[in-house]
Amino acid sequence: MRAGQPEQASAYRLRDPTDDSNTTSVQFYDRTSYLNPCLDSSQRFVDKVIGEIEAMHRQAEQPLTRWHFGGDEAKNIRFGAGYSDRQHPKPGTGLRDWQQEDQPWAKSQVCQALVKSGKVTDLTHLPSYFALAVSKMVNRHGIGNMQAWQDGLKDAQDARAFATPRVAVNFWDTGFDSASDWLHKGYDVVVASPDYLYLDFPYEVNPLERGYYWGTRFSDERKIFAFAPDNLPQNAETSTDRDGKHFTAKSDKPWRGAYGISAQLWSETVRTDPQMEYMIYPRLFAVAERSWHRASWELDYQAGREFIGGQTRLVDRHALQQDWQRFANLLGQRELAKLDKVGQRAAGSGWTRRGAPRLTPALRAKKRPTCVGLMFMTAAVGRKQRRPHANIHGGFWQEVIVQPAANRPQHIDADHQADQRVDHMRRHNIQRLQPFTAPELNRFLQQLNRG
Repeated sequence: MRAGQPEQASAYRLRDPTDDSNTTSVQFYDRTSYLNPCLDSSQRFVDKVIGEIEAMHRQAEQPLTRWHFGGDEAKNIRFGAGYSDRQHPKPGTGLRDWQQEDQPWAKSQVCQALVKSGKVTDLTHLPSYFALAVSKMVNRHGIGNMQAWQDGLKDAQDARAFATPRVAVNFWDTGFDSASDWLHKGYDVVVASPDYLYLDFPYEVNPLERGYYWGTRFSDERKIFAFAPDNLPQNAETSTDRDGKHFTAKSDKPWRGAYGISAQLWSETVRTDPQMEYMIYPRLFAVAERSWHRASWELDYQAGREFIGGQTRLVDRHALQQDWQRFANLLGQRELAKLDKVGQRAAGSGWTRRGAPRLTPALRAKKRPTCVGLMFMTAAVGRKQRRPHANIHGGFWQEVIVQPAANRPQHIDADHQADQRVDHMRRHNIQRLQPFTAPELNRFLQQLNRG
């Protein structure tokens, strides 16, 4: 503009200068965090980005076959369930003067003209209007698959309305029944359930753990491992709701299973690389397991079958438990060591390379009496040997299965084993200790402090 070239300056403009809407995004940014979908320059910008990235892939001889549009939650959070109007206050909500609040793009003259022309029904339909336009660009660049969050697709008639041969939807409803609705409309359903697959939620219910909790109060490795993406109602038997209570789930609709699953780390509250690594690892291993492998305890979906948490016993709990124990021990004995080698910081790491104690919030907060594996990594990492029993052998990989007190064999004595672990650590320079149950941890620390 200063150079006197307004056309060039406005070629890729993403904001309408007439728009002074008072709106706040879900991440608490203002209106400048939204791209204005009504501007020709916004579409020109997106087309430019798609073309440049597609060209990079083509030059690298790695064709770009999928374009993720995004399209998630373009709304004013002040109109959400957490707020109410000062004139009509609701208990437990933040109070705002809704007369001073706007929906995104409400005061954009360009968007107002677009709605008036009849090309779009109203402002809430703008995300899907823009998604349809972007699909034409994606298809024109030879990319056959487009994907978006359900917010950006919900106002389109169905998947056939888009220009690309296939369209996938990131399904993030906290309920289960509506997943089949997207399938019925022709979308490839990528399950992205916040209750299980949002990695910005805490590992444990503990004030020292960072993360949001609007969808679930915690998501640890075991909860993600037990997730059944192809039979969503089944999860009522293997997990609880946000308040830790049992729930019931069933669907009478047809469902052939998920096209895939997607785990997300929303990073607006993540400030450092170590924080990011902590939130991702080791939960990502459980995500990969459920993505690539369907376990024997994952039941086939049956319309009308009801799962009642705490009552029905349709899921093979023993098979799930055995599968989890194997996974947890492989994770602790093999995969976490690989993260150590590349300097990744994973949640649950109880010891530093220098042997100094470092109890993470996840370790301190372990309270559920579940079967977990206790994995020891000694200085003699060159010799690896799995020993699936409770005896301690210095210099080797060691696996100890610790069971809930009610199911624990009589010959396993927690106090005696705690003494053995402390003695073993002192003699063999233990470098990593995985979490154990709260009583064992307390006994362990008492013994450690005595020395």
